[in-house]
Amino acid sequence: MRYAKERALKQAPVPPERMRRLARRLHRLGPRPLYGFLVELDAGAPLLERLEKYTALDGDFIRTLNGDHLPVVRLAARRKPQGRA
Repeated sequence: MRYAKERALKQAPVPPERMRRLARRLHRLGPRPLYGFLVELDAGAPLLERLEKYTALDGDFIRTLNGDHLPVVRLAARRKPQGRA
C-alpha cells in the first residue's frame, strides 16, 4: 500500500470547525477534484494532509481548464452481425 506508513500513524482529531471549512472548500472545487481526493483516500492517503493539499488548489484555475467536471461516460450499443440470428 502506498500510504501504509502514514496510515499506521494515528492522527490527532481535526477540530469540527476546521473540518467543515476544508469540506466547503473541497466541495467548491467540483466533482472531479472530489473524486481524485476520494481515490487517494481509498489508496490509504492521510486524510488531513490530502484535504489540505486539495483545498489549497486554485478553484478558478481548475474551472478555467474544465477540471471541475467528471468526464462523461458514453456507452455504445453493440450491433448484432448482419446475417446471424
